[in-house]
Amino acid sequence: MNNPIKAAHEGWQSLPRTARAMLLVLVGSFCGSAMGGLIRYVSADLHAFEIVFLRCLAAVLILTPTLFKYGLRVLHTKHIGMHVARGLIQSFTMIAMFLAVTLSPLAKVTSMQFTSPLFATVLAVLVLGEVIRVRRMVALAIGFSGALIVLRPWVGDYDIGALLALAAAAVFSIVMILMRKLGKTESSITQTIYMALLATPLAFFAALTVWQTPTLVQLAWISLIGLLGTIANLFLAQALREAELTAVLPMQFVKLIWAALIGFIFFAEIPDIWTWMGGTVIFASATYIGLREHHLTRESRRWAADDANA
Repeated sequence: MNNPIKAAHEGWQSLPRTARAMLLVLVGSFCGSAMGGLIRYVSADLHAFEIVFLRCLAAVLILTPTLFKYGLRVLHTKHIGMHVARGLIQSFTMIAMFLAVTLSPLAKVTSMQFTSPLFATVLAVLVLGEVIRVRRMVALAIGFSGALIVLRPWVGDYDIGALLALAAAAVFSIVMILMRKLGKTESSITQTIYMALLATPLAFFAALTVWQTPTLVQLAWISLIGLLGTIANLFLAQALREAELTAVLPMQFVKLIWAALIGFIFFAEIPDIWTWMGGTVIFASATYIGLREHHLTRESRRWAADDANA
């Protein structure tokens, strides 16, 4: 009798790399949105700081069998500084994003998450000295105008949760750059394990300020949050290794659809027209910038290869 696990693995490997990446993003984005829904549910009884810590701790426990399977070699890295930086930064983004989910509709928080690539582009220009031309500058302006459409500051009703999500997205842009750099030499498992190991003690100190002993039922929900978050991180990192950015980026829009569905079914949230409009504008702009940067990178590599062969 054929081994079903082996057969499933062989079937997965037989798929084109682009198809694998798109499926990873589809499932990973659902897990991320489902995690947001569970955070909203559990936050009725526990503070977001404590949920972040328990989520990180659950991720460490979930990943522990991987250490037994592969041994300490899975922790081998030449870029420990980049892992530490990612752990520190992602701890802040998780705390801010978990707080945002407890304060604002899931679809609005997701719309703000789409701004991360916009901030990453600005960061590349300011810190890395990357040259940006007119078309990407226009796309940036359009993308940030999308954020204004969602936030509508001229109404005078400031949504603290959405602002926290925007701040988290801005800081997460640093994580995106680190993930792309680490992805060139580090496996997705190594990246995920380091993130969990480094974020857990940092989140612990924040949790101490609001600690209350969770019930067994709450621990079960938080374990599921940890599992979903780990899958989301692992699948995104692997998707970026499997395929070109051109295949991964457009699929990210499904996050807004998942968030809207979960918010509607479980919390009776109906995203307003401004969230859909602004989220679409932000996503379209971020996708264009990502694809444009990818195209320019490929062109520069081709020119370099042509010069070397001349």
